[in-house]
Amino acid sequence: MKLSQDQIKKIFLSLIGLVALVYCYLSFLLGPLQASQAGMINETAEIEMRFVRCLQNGSRLERNSLADQGKIRNANRFPANCSLCRENR
Repeated sequence: MKLSQDQIKKIFLSLIGLVALVYCYLSFLLGPLQASQAGMINETAEIEMRFVRCLQNGSRLERNSLADQGKIRNANRFPANCSLCRENR
């Protein structure tokens, strides 16, 4: 199969058009998607940091409440007529 010079030019121009089409697709259509993806990744990282801070605050509050419960138990061991208890109440 012998291709004429005109057919070779058409094939070459078609390939250039195909490359241009793929470039336009990747840059104009997928470019905004990549920017959106980067924004989502940043937002997810920010939410994750806030979640970790909330967990840390929750564990700190739990430790404080356990310590307070221990103090309350110790305070309840004193009799009601104890002079130390009347001064603290």
